[in-house]
Amino acid sequence: MKADLRISIKDNHRGKNLTIRLVQTPFGPRQYWVRMNGKPWPAKGRPVSLTRLLTALRKSLVKAVEGRRRLRRGAVHSQFRSGYALPPLGMDKETTKT
Repeated sequence: MKADLRISIKDNHRGKNLTIRLVQTPFGPRQYWVRMNGKPWPAKGRPVSLTRLLTALRKSLVKAVEGRRRLRRGAVHSQFRSGYALPPLGMDKETTKT
């Protein structure tokens, strides 16, 4: 079946592509069968509205950007300041005692 609408999103940072194909249902107004990278979405394959699809895309993109921001801000390094992370190699308790 030919797609009524195709959307492609490219993530250069991770080197991945997302292809979304929408096929309008014959029985419901403004409802679409959605396939993301060839797999039905949602997993049960029921038709969804454009609002629900775009909301899910927005939420997933916001989560991905927030994850990158946390890493960029030094959330990994803050573990060392708080004392919850392991010390660097060669700095265990036996070698630091004098």
